[in-house]
Parts: sequence; C-alpha cells; structure tokens
Amino acid sequence: MGFNATRATFWLALLALLSAPLAGRAGEGEKLFWFQIQEEYRGRFASSYGNPNLYSDRESDHDVRLLVSGGIRDASAHFRGYLSAGAWFDVDGQPAKGTPSAFASSYDLDSSLWMDVFSLYGEYHSAGAFRLARIGRQAVEFGLPIVIDGAFLEIRPLAPAPWFDLFAFGGRSVHFFEADQGLLEDWVASAGAVIRPMDRLRLVLDYRFLLEATELVDELQDHTYGAEVWYAPL
Repeated sequence: MGFNATRATFWLALLALLSAPLAGRAGEGEKLFWFQIQEEYRGRFASSYGNPNLYSDRESDHDVRLLVSGGIRDASAHFRGYLSAGAWFDVDGQPAKGTPSAFASSYDLDSSLWMDVFSLYGEYHSAGAFRLARIGRQAVEFGLPIVIDGAFLEIRPLAPAPWFDLFAFGGRSVHFFEADQGLLEDWVASAGAVIRPMDRLRLVLDYRFLLEATELVDELQDHTYGAEVWYAPL
C-alpha cells in the first residue's frame, strides 16, 4: 500500500475548498441555522516487534476524515434539529484480500469510502410540564452511554415546580464501525426520575431493559437499575 501524495493533496485541497464558504457560520450561538465542517488527515506507520514476518515494517495507511455537524431551530426555540456525521476516505488503496495488515479496520474492508451518521434528530422544547420530546438517532442522557435510533420524552408533572422530572426513552442500539451489519443489535427501553432538592444537587434514578439479539446468542434480556448523584459546589 504505497502513499500517493498527489491523491492525498487533491482530497485535502477539495475538502478545504468545501469548508471555506461555511467557516463563518460555525457555532450554534443564537443563530437559527448553523453548519460546520472539519477535515483531518491521518497517517499511520507500522513497526514490527517479536515476529517481523507477520507484518511488514514498511506498512502504512493514509486516510482523510471529514466531520460535518449542523443544527436548525425556529424563532421561538421550541423546535430544533441536529445532524452530526463523518466520512473516511482511503487515499492510498486497500490491501489485497487475504493479505495480513496491521491497520485493518471496518472502513478499509469493502470500499475507499466509509460514512457514519452519529446524530440525526428533531426535538421539541417547552417551559411547561411537557419539557422535551426527541426522535431520531441520539445519545441517551441518563444511565450507561448508548446511541439509539428511537425516541426520548421528559416531563415535569409538578409544573411549575422545578425539582422533579420523569423521563423515558426507547429504540434500537447503534454500533459504529461494525463490519457486519446485524452482528450486534439490541433493543432498549428505560424510565426514571430526576430529583433536584437544591439548584446544585441532582439525584437520578433509572431502570433499563435491554434485549440483546446477536449472532452469538439468540436472545438475552438484561434488567439494570441505576442511581446517580451530581453536585456542583460552585
């Protein structure tokens, strides 16, 4: 896999030209619309230790990564939308099938381009009892970190009392950099409460149900419970 300097320079220049017209609109702030592009070149070089016959000490891998994010909202700030995605471009070619590689990864397997959507959701905000509703691809805000394609709901049943919230979410898990689609797929549902006895003190209680369906096991059900205390002294 030799490094093609001309090809890499072309990709970097093209991405820079695409980024330039939108650079001034980066940062959400109070804007009704914002968009941001970030590009990165990553070069990796192998060194062999212990078994020099396994991988070549001259092996290298060269990729260009493009990150895109953006958001939109209405003038009243009740409705919002958000997008975050990434793309990886292989600029030096891929190893022949069956060839050992120190840099094998999921986005080098099938083509020179790999794309992922990290977040893509729309949401509704309110100052009343109905606090937040969100639908789409999102990172959950409570419990163990996970990204789902699903829905999230938060309500304040004692409005306008600000010290007690209820939340629930559910959907299908998302596994990035998965070489075989369907290898790891879960269904998740969760519910809980947020208690704020003080402005700087928060207690979160949650329950999560996880249904795991993978190629290794037909079905595995998990029931987890959690408690989190958050305190900010200043």
